Amino acid sequence: MSTTAQALFRIDASASLDFGLGFSKSESEIEDSVPPEPLSQACSFMLLSYNGNVFYDEIDLPDQVIFNGFLDNWHKERGATSSITEMAMCPSYQKIIGMGRKAVPLILHQLIIEEEEPDVWFWALCALTSADPVTDEMRGDFSKMAEAWLNWGRAKQYVW
Repeated sequence: MSTTAQALFRIDASASLDFGLGFSKSESEIEDSVPPEPLSQACSFMLLSYNGNVFYDEIDLPDQVIFNGFLDNWHKERGATSSITEMAMCPSYQKIIGMGRKAVPLILHQLIIEEEEPDVWFWALCALTSADPVTDEMRGDFSKMAEAWLNWGRAKQYVW
């Protein structure tokens, strides 16, 4: 899965790559977060210039890269709030919802990564799927809620 996004690449003296999608990565963060395949396969072109110029172009970014950028920003935006409503209203959480149904397997995968301490993905999953597999008895137990969503995803044959 990939999406075409209007992106801004800026390489400057601090070796920062700005995706123009509301997130940027330092050189070391890029090395840590690049998918296993070469970046040239993940994008439609490779930017090799390092002269401080700003380049605009349309590229194909993998949905996982976009999702991870929004996820990082969401964690920064929400801070230490315990309000699920405030967390769900953060701009980056809304951008994840704005990715549409292609975000569903990414969120389900995130629930697996988060294991026993799943984040508040249930609002987004309900908004994206118009489903709610969580029973009244499960509400408030995030681990059980996550398991209900993972079972739902398996039944719907999502791959993550």
